[in-house]
Amino acid sequence: MSLFYFVIISIVYIITMHLAVKSSSGFQNVQTVTLFVVGGFLGWALDSYLTGFIFAMIMHLMFW
Repeated sequence: MSLFYFVIISIVYIITMHLAVKSSSGFQNVQTVTLFVVGGFLGWALDSYLTGFIFAMIMHLMFW
């Protein structure tokens, strides 16, 4: 998975979760974006953006 696909899939996931599950806290949006930035860095470091996406998705569900 390239960086372009990571960004597109992350944006789709964040928008889907935001619209499907209404959150009352605006801070959660910042936290979600930060987790996906960390996931992108992890994917870059491990040379696998899929691993970074899965990490960010699991962490988002854990902190939600």
